[in-house]
Amino acid sequence: MAKIGIFEDNVYDVIRRYRGLVNQGHEVHVCIFDPVPLVSKEEIETLFKERNFNPHSLYMELLEMPTNADIYFCDGLRRGCFSVAKRFGKEKTIINTGDLELHGQAKQEGYRVLETSMENIIKSSCFQSQ
Repeated sequence: MAKIGIFEDNVYDVIRRYRGLVNQGHEVHVCIFDPVPLVSKEEIETLFKERNFNPHSLYMELLEMPTNADIYFCDGLRRGCFSVAKRFGKEKTIINTGDLELHGQAKQEGYRVLETSMENIIKSSCFQSQ
């Protein structure tokens, strides 16, 4: 199984997009930036527990996120995704955004963007890291 880092600002997007990875047994770490909707860490932990996420793998600060994940998925974060990718590695960070303009910009600037299934990306990333 893979160690996966996720950067998001919307708690419900984390659950909707990544719950399947948790259910498949991957070790999932989540960093929430300025949560939307604005909720406390305790409320997010409760939501995560109810949906099988590990509440101890929830971070509210970028510097808390483990740096040794196999791969990272990053929301657009109101264009903050570029600094996250630079910090955690452009080759290990996949930008996962519904913002078509941002998607195009990221691709044009050489960032990896989600264009296939997450599972295929995880398999190829884990294979490359071994």
